[in-house]
Amino acid sequence: MEPAIVDVKIEAPTIALIFEETTCPLFDCKTIGTLFEKIAIKEGYKLADKSLPDFIFEMGLHYADGNSAGGLTSVFLNGKLSLKNTSGKILWLKDLETTKGVGTNMEEAKSKAFEAFPEFFRERVYFQQGIDAIK
Repeated sequence: MEPAIVDVKIEAPTIALIFEETTCPLFDCKTIGTLFEKIAIKEGYKLADKSLPDFIFEMGLHYADGNSAGGLTSVFLNGKLSLKNTSGKILWLKDLETTKGVGTNMEEAKSKAFEAFPEFFRERVYFQQGIDAIK
């Protein structure tokens, strides 16, 4: 009997980033989405339609009021990032550390907090931590 020849095709798993509904009206989610895409591709994942991926990152961000003093107002940007599989089981969950913004009014403080967030987020390699949880 001759050995069987098997042609195995290995495909990269698919991955997507979904923002909670309340997140993107408050923020420009494109910056975080671009960061996610770069990391996912570098790690060998294919980007997928948000309805059919093998793995889903879900992100939610919100502001909390800080203090007002000396004509300045502060706000805090908080959030959560989770990684789920296709059945919805949470594989990894991270409370995102607080980013502070300070400005002469609430809108400027919010803008400053979000301007600082992408770099803060990149430095803490949250997407990388989640991807490592898949492996």
